[in-house]
Amino acid sequence: MEVVVKIDKAKFNEFKNIIKDMNAEILNLYPDEIVVGNYDEVRKRVYEAEHRIKNGEYVDEKEFDNFIKKLVNENN
Repeated sequence: MEVVVKIDKAKFNEFKNIIKDMNAEILNLYPDEIVVGNYDEVRKRVYEAEHRIKNGEYVDEKEFDNFIKKLVNENN
């Protein structure tokens, strides 16, 4: 069975120990910045992203591909 749990960062190490004691595993960790609380938060994030793009603060597809290739090569 899989369960999604949100836990306070201060308690995370204690939580990891409980999971380990139960012979369970943590499948995914989602940083707070990707968790969306509501519609207004999504609108705010889209507005901020559009503002960064207008200011040239973005990575184009070629730069992104080069970055991924570099990461893959570092791990081999």
